[in-house]
Amino acid sequence: MDQLSAPPGTRRCCCSSPIPFVRSSSLFPFITFLDDTGRPAEPWLLRANLPLTQLANPAGMVSLHSGYRFLELVATGEDLPDLGIQVAERTSAFDLGVFGRNLQQSANVQGYLKTGSRFISTLENRGLTYWLAEEGDDVRINQVLAGGSGLGPAIADGYSLILTINTLRGMIGPDWNPTEIGLRTGTDTLLADWASAHGGKIVTGLAHSSLTLGRSVLLKPLASYGTTYGTTYGTTKLPARGTSEPNVPPFPDSFLSSIEFLVDSLLHEGTTSLAVTAEAAGMNPRKLQRRLADNGTSFKQILSDARVQLASKWLSSSDKSIAEIASELTYTDASNFARAFRNATGTSPADFRKTYA
Repeated sequence: MDQLSAPPGTRRCCCSSPIPFVRSSSLFPFITFLDDTGRPAEPWLLRANLPLTQLANPAGMVSLHSGYRFLELVATGEDLPDLGIQVAERTSAFDLGVFGRNLQQSANVQGYLKTGSRFISTLENRGLTYWLAEEGDDVRINQVLAGGSGLGPAIADGYSLILTINTLRGMIGPDWNPTEIGLRTGTDTLLADWASAHGGKIVTGLAHSSLTLGRSVLLKPLASYGTTYGTTYGTTKLPARGTSEPNVPPFPDSFLSSIEFLVDSLLHEGTTSLAVTAEAAGMNPRKLQRRLADNGTSFKQILSDARVQLASKWLSSSDKSIAEIASELTYTDASNFARAFRNATGTSPADFRKTYA
């Protein structure tokens, strides 16, 4: 068998590295679980400052750190210490949006593993890396999830590991278990009992989580199974499995483009706070400002540009009044909005709109 894949390469310097985003589809299993068990998801999504406009699209992008915050809030607020386990037990990797549909094209277990390793960080989760290593008669599946320690990352790490194990079990057979399960520090406190019941050798306190399977099962054919979404929360309907999706936009490829996208997403929700933006980026406000300065700009400038771009869009293609636009962009009044818009574009909002009449 050819070499399956290699460990992740060297990261770029922190000044230019993008912050990690995940597809909205990554959160759908958790949202569905909450609503199915009588626990409305929207209050927790709002408390985590997750933009509902992005969640309305399976290919939308939300900050990985905000996703962690959501998981932590739910686990503690709803008394669900086994949140990741419960959701993973109900979910198939094949249900994860465009990434899941790419997995479904695999012919066998080996194809599934190679496809997942290749596309996870580009199609589904920028902060999650899989790589495979041959170890004698076994293949080790390694996973590294960005974000460091804490309850949110531990839940996400455990969920990803169980999701992989259960998806493999669906292909290999209901009695299959990994030869070994390795648990990173933090994850082991959440998954120790589950892993003991579903694996062979258990190793804890590692730098990252992993599992092993015998090379003899790699040519097992793909099985088609999974769960169906379709839960409504608030005014948003999650798409059912198989629903067509728009083109998948690439994840931001630099720190600056990451923050610009994040500010724009939060602005659509009426949020213009430096503190909220910094939390979503996984850093404190001072560090965010310093890194933006290293990139030749400031939070104030990025927010100003985002406001002008969104205002221009609404002025040219919507029936929103100038006062409504000013309010939705969090200006204190229409006069302040008009002044800021003129300073940025050289024309007033009213004159700008006339060019599209």
